[in-house]
Amino acid sequence: MTSTHQFDPNRAPDSEFEPGQLEHLVAGREGRCLDPRRTPIRVVEVRSSTGTFVAEILEFEDKGATWEITFESVDHYQFSPLGVSASTDDIKLFEEAIERFDQSHFIEAEPAALESTNVAVAECQREATTWLETNSQFIAERDQLDFSTASMSCSRQSRVPAKWLASSRPSVTAF
Repeated sequence: MTSTHQFDPNRAPDSEFEPGQLEHLVAGREGRCLDPRRTPIRVVEVRSSTGTFVAEILEFEDKGATWEITFESVDHYQFSPLGVSASTDDIKLFEEAIERFDQSHFIEAEPAALESTNVAVAECQREATTWLETNSQFIAERDQLDFSTASMSCSRQSRVPAKWLASSRPSVTAF
């Protein structure tokens, strides 16, 4: 089987890394994403004002790109046990930022807007289902689409059944 993404077959084992924690959020600290290929990263900036850190991708297709990642997602990474750790004061600032931004907001949709959005999404789903079932050799040869590794980001993983488009009423929030 051929991979659609670059990877390092000789990557270091997980046992050579520590699970990501706030103490690892120091500019210059290197680690890797807990995706299947263990994408190497370097922390380039820590932003207490927004509760995020910026990671530079060190290898593969996205080499040189930067991702802005929330502090609470640091556990989706692992880091070398070698290197400078954040100070106790910095960790306290990180924890305060997490608490400050850990808020849920609910925006009530107008009933008419919600209904028209749901109708539009359902129509798009029907069109997409028809197109995929008619034109996709990939879907014709498989019972489901599995995105567990192909397009996985470090912060989320999706599994989408092949019939997802027609299987249920969309749950869409209109803005």
